[in-house]
Amino acid sequence: MPAFGFRLAPFALPLLILSVLSPCSAGRWHWNRPAPPIREYFIAAIEEPWDYAPSGRDQVFASNESDKFLVNSLNRIGRKYKKVIYEQFTDGHFNKIKPKEKWMGLLGPVIRAEVGDTIIIHFRNMATHEFSVHPHGVRYTKGNEG
Repeated sequence: MPAFGFRLAPFALPLLILSVLSPCSAGRWHWNRPAPPIREYFIAAIEEPWDYAPSGRDQVFASNESDKFLVNSLNRIGRKYKKVIYEQFTDGHFNKIKPKEKWMGLLGPVIRAEVGDTIIIHFRNMATHEFSVHPHGVRYTKGNEG
């Protein structure tokens, strides 16, 4: 009469032992991990003059209809107006803008972090209207809202 059971492949026993013992030693390695880094950013909202029609004409439709909107008059702002840009600075003095890649154009700074990191953002509003920063996908307290 055949015996019921299973047969363990020769390579499976070391893997089985390793999988059973791994949770026991996991706590030991947890205490030796370095503290997660603190990532600090200095970001400001800055107003800059912006030419919304640098060629002076409508590039899409190539018509003269746009001329009345590009002239600065009593009820039109004209071609040039203020634009607010978010820039990253090198330190808390907010004197030197951190260089960024040309392909980023008007995009604000990229905030990089990994799970467990602490992110500190120092935000300064250098514009004439109210602006702020709000994180998405990050856990924060009520007192740290943007």
